[in-house]
Amino acid sequence: GNGCGARNCRSPMTFPIPTTLPKSSLTAKKNAVCTVPSTNCTATTNNGGAVEVEGSGVMTMYGGTISNCSAGTTGGGINLDGPFTISGGVIENCTAATRGGGLYVHSSCAGGTITGNFIIQNCTVGKPNSAGEGGGVYNLGTLTMSGGVVQGCSAGYNGGGVANGGTFTLSGGVIWKNRVTFTGTGNGKGGGIWAAGTTTMTGGYIVNNTVDRNAAYAGVGIYGTKTFNMQGGIICGNRFGGDNGTIGGGVGMDDGSYYN
Repeated sequence: GNGCGARNCRSPMTFPIPTTLPKSSLTAKKNAVCTVPSTNCTATTNNGGAVEVEGSGVMTMYGGTISNCSAGTTGGGINLDGPFTISGGVIENCTAATRGGGLYVHSSCAGGTITGNFIIQNCTVGKPNSAGEGGGVYNLGTLTMSGGVVQGCSAGYNGGGVANGGTFTLSGGVIWKNRVTFTGTGNGKGGGIWAAGTTTMTGGYIVNNTVDRNAAYAGVGIYGTKTFNMQGGIICGNRFGGDNGTIGGGVGMDDGSYYN
């Protein structure tokens, strides 16, 4: 993306990055070490406001902050094609036009992990009544969240915290106080998680998420259209913020399968 870099990312290979970067492309086609701060970066028409890792590139983030970055399409903070581990640091106040205000995981990613004390907060995707999905995270690959926090994020249409179109497992961590800002005709879905792929919950918390307006029953904590398998964890305190929400404050399913 047309970004500035990322602080405290590491992986087996290193290529040198200057201390000061212009707002130009930083695309890691192989594994990379990024050592510069990422603040106020913009990818106007591309992916990854701060960092885009393509192909087989492997990323490990264990600290640092990516803030106030934006992307014209996906991944306001980070856009990932390959495997990754994120165990610390912060992505905050980032925006994307269509998918993944904080983090976007491509379908080619066969193994992504969010764990530890990592935080995604106050990130947004789209505008109210727009097609924006995944205020904090949009996943099309294989992603496991065993720790960390996704909080205070918002989506214009689906998935205030997380939007999943791939395979997502929540085994720990917290998804809370996220919001779908949709107020137009139809349904805003999944204040916590919009589950359009295969979603499994074995632990963790989905709490205090909201959907501003819902014309029918589209699940505030989790809204699913495919498969949701709940084996553990806690879903509570999720609520409709608008006038017509009636069913599925915790979980709502539409043409999918729910196993508990």
